[in-house]
Amino acid sequence: MGRQWLHAKREVASLKKSKATSKYVREITLAARQGSDPALNARLATALDRARKESVAKDVIQRAIEKGLAYRDWETDRKSTRLNSSHSAKSRMPSSA
Repeated sequence: MGRQWLHAKREVASLKKSKATSKYVREITLAARQGSDPALNARLATALDRARKESVAKDVIQRAIEKGLAYRDWETDRKSTRLNSSHSAKSRMPSSA
């Protein structure tokens, strides 16, 4: 029973850190959807500052930014595909005249 308290203490600290990290990753991901340049995106700059203060790893921050950009690109492609498909569906409809 000697070192159980130490393992429990480390587990609690790890849970706190992972909860904070996931919070900042989510914030960075959402902010990156508006643009990846912190100089032009104030929300992203604020999120990055907060994450750095909480000692979030650089690679985790980079992955979060890339994830946000990938979602933005996917959403843009989806919207353009939907617009293009609606035009092609109208051209296939028979004319009533």
